[in-house]
Amino acid sequence: MITIALLQFLENNGIGTIDQDMFWQNIGLDAEGLYIVNIGQAQTRGSRRVQRYEIYARNKSKLAGLKLLESVIELINNSYSVCELPAVEKYDVPAFGNITLMPLSTPTRVGEDANGRIIWSTSGNIIY
Repeated sequence: MITIALLQFLENNGIGTIDQDMFWQNIGLDAEGLYIVNIGQAQTRGSRRVQRYEIYARNKSKLAGLKLLESVIELINNSYSVCELPAVEKYDVPAFGNITLMPLSTPTRVGEDANGRIIWSTSGNIIY
């Protein structure tokens, strides 16, 4: 659920709008924008939780998708002082405090969809 709060953080910073061009866990075949997926990992007893995630971007042109993803990378990588992710009332997701947004990876070209659109991705961690 913390990745839904991350989407709200992106929306609050002008990246896009949840359920219009930013999606959680999947994206429609004809939709454009970005979506975030959770990646599981082992947890260590007695330590803070870590949520790994990957963000994918797809748009009309190869360059537009990459530029969208690069704007997300720039925002998150420059968010050193962010220590709370906002609540998302429409999904009953609470705010998350005492978090750390770790820097994202550089963009990766994942492949091409059936419509010839390039899909880009980046991955990161949220410590909470």
